Amino acid sequence: MPSYSRQRRSAKQTTSAVVRSFYHDVASHSLLPVIIYNFPGVTGGLDLDSDMIAAITRDSSNVVGAKLTCGSVAKIARLSADLTPQFNRFAVFGGQSDSPLGWARRGECWACGAAFGNVFPRSVSRIYDLWVCGRREEALRLQRLLAVAEGASKVGGCGVLEICCCGVQCAEGG
Repeated sequence: MPSYSRQRRSAKQTTSAVVRSFYHDVASHSLLPVIIYNFPGVTGGLDLDSDMIAAITRDSSNVVGAKLTCGSVAKIARLSADLTPQFNRFAVFGGQSDSPLGWARRGECWACGAAFGNVFPRSVSRIYDLWVCGRREEALRLQRLLAVAEGASKVGGCGVLEICCCGVQCAEGG
């Protein structure tokens, strides 16, 4: 949903039918594949549940995935279990860098579309490298460190992210 959807309309007007219609219209008119972006922080608190995302996906063959910046690891697991076997075109991406090892432990999609990875790209990549090399405890320690940093950045938004991370970025090299 556009980031202004809840601010311009009352919550009563943002019904399941309106949300499904919005994504159906976008997907049916787009020449490119569509990824549903569930980010309650920029949609006035609107959080698409896994049933809604699955219904939108079933409504349109042009919906190929979902990026979940809602923080729900369980939603990632449900969508992976429900849609990936049925629609080999569908992928689920986590939008936060504090949970990819949770997905990897269950054998789910590793991909992390977190904005935090733009600040610490080498560190986020290092978690993956450590995991696939079997150095799981080191990967977990690094993910915990990044989760604390990412949590601090969310308290004050992007400005705080830049202030909190700039010194560490420079000292650690990403």
